[in-house]
Amino acid sequence: MIISNIRVEKLRLRDFIAMRDFIQAFMNEKSGKVSKASNLLFPEFGALSEIINSYFGVGPCFVAKAGDKIVGFLEIMDLPYKSLIGIGVLEEFQSKGIGRLLLKKTDKYIKKRVFGRTMCAKTLGENSRANAFFQMNDFKKYKTKKQWNYWKKKV
Repeated sequence: MIISNIRVEKLRLRDFIAMRDFIQAFMNEKSGKVSKASNLLFPEFGALSEIINSYFGVGPCFVAKAGDKIVGFLEIMDLPYKSLIGIGVLEEFQSKGIGRLLLKKTDKYIKKRVFGRTMCAKTLGENSRANAFFQMNDFKKYKTKKQWNYWKKKV
């Protein structure tokens, strides 16, 4: 079932409280399993709370909202020839098309670039749900290293 009242927009400073609430909920869902099955696909971005701190520096962050509640995010780290992404959606909102909405918004952002129209992500190899998500959204696995799968998609 796809949720129709979800909107995706760029994270704004006014979203600080909603993002804090999202971070708390997201981390509570992952407590005890963060290191094994985290939806944070690029842990080198730092803790999820760093999204707020890096809001003005790393690259845009898009959020999915149900009313005023943030239920998902997609952060972009722009590099000269590719864009790295980190994505997460609250468990109760997963498998409802929200991740796909976030990717569509990101596709539009990346298509405006003159170069670097490749989106890259990585997942834990054992995270079958995240791996399936990227496969269903036209990402190709291009490398496996240790416990990580590396994905890319031309936009």
